[in-house]
Amino acid sequence: MHYTCHTIYDQAALTAMARALRKTVLKKSSRRWWIVGWLVTALGVFALLNPQESLPLRVANLAAVVLMLMLQFRRDSLRAWLAKKRALPGTELCSTSFYPDYYECKIAGASTRWGYDKILRLVDTKEYIIFAMGKNHGQVYQKSQLKGGSVDSFCSFLEQKTGKSMEHLDA
Repeated sequence: MHYTCHTIYDQAALTAMARALRKTVLKKSSRRWWIVGWLVTALGVFALLNPQESLPLRVANLAAVVLMLMLQFRRDSLRAWLAKKRALPGTELCSTSFYPDYYECKIAGASTRWGYDKILRLVDTKEYIIFAMGKNHGQVYQKSQLKGGSVDSFCSFLEQKTGKSMEHLDA
């Protein structure tokens, strides 16, 4: 079977990719940073509760705590926003064709062939299928744009070609 998929690399797709990378290939380091973030937040809260601090220092501590909470809860969105800022113009739309031995991505007139052996992890979410290619690299495919067969048959095809099982992430 010949599968094709057109993907728009918008904020939602990039956020899903950042989340998938965080929960798979970055799982160990992500956990460490999560712990450090909460420790810094707790220290900031304790500093806020100190009655001997001046008002400007309390305001600065409050701002730091709010910033840390935003970073803790919105880290995937922030990584996605940074990735979008670093992307070259015209790379928002990707057309991919999947063949038995390789798959080919076409972005802004350029074409790249990838072997299935380059995929570290396969991740399935509600709206996307994500290839984790490294700690800071992944590819996202919108399930709604998949042509050539059902999503289940495509997942089976990928599992067969990569030798890896699909990891499912809830929303």
